[in-house]
Order: sequence, then C-alpha cells, then structure tokens
Amino acid sequence: MIENGIRGNIILVGSTLSMLSFIGFSQYSPTKFAVKGLAESLRSELLVYGINVSLYLPGTILSPGLEQENRTKPQITKTLEGSEEGLTPEQCADALVSGLKRGESIITSDLISNIFRVSTRGTD
Repeated sequence: MIENGIRGNIILVGSTLSMLSFIGFSQYSPTKFAVKGLAESLRSELLVYGINVSLYLPGTILSPGLEQENRTKPQITKTLEGSEEGLTPEQCADALVSGLKRGESIITSDLISNIFRVSTRGTD
C-alpha cells in the first residue's frame, strides 16, 4: 500500500479477550493480546501514509468453533460467562462495517466488549 500510494484501511480481528482475560482462556488470550499489540503498532506507523488500521474485538460469536470450545470449557469459565448469548457472524459483520463508517479504530459489537474497551482505555 505504501509503495503504491494506496490509502485505505487494514482491519485486524482480535477478541474481547484481547483486552482482558480470565480463567479458562490462558491458551487463547495471549495470541489475541498480540493481535491488539500489532494493530496498535501498525496504526501508529501507517497513519502518516494515510493508512488506517482498525481492530475489531468481537465477543462470543455463535459458530461451530464455539460449540467445540464449550465441550471442554471449565465449568468456572461457563459460570463467569453467565448467560451471554453471543452474536451471529452476520451481526458481527454489520457491527464491523458500522464501526468503520463511524471512523472507529477499535470496534466492538456487544455491551460487554464495549465495557472492557472503555475500562482498558481502548477508546480509539
């Protein structure tokens, strides 16, 4: 993009657990923290070239992966998650596009993720 003078957006996808982790996710969260760090680094490096880097941090996505995850998830983790319903992939895509239209750098799609975003100072 830099070599060709292309301005635009790069979108990376992390997770709510890119901001804050808890019991049951020690194998998952570190890589999501890394995606957040990469997005922050790239954002500061590429902004001078007119390239924006956005980070999408969805919460629970209703998917076959979630079904598999829930088979081995510790009970304490299930209890902490409570009755979080999750979003369909289509709802996540809509939230991502809406966040981009609003010019957000850190995009969330559910209340819990947004609370984590604000509480960890990931306001934009």
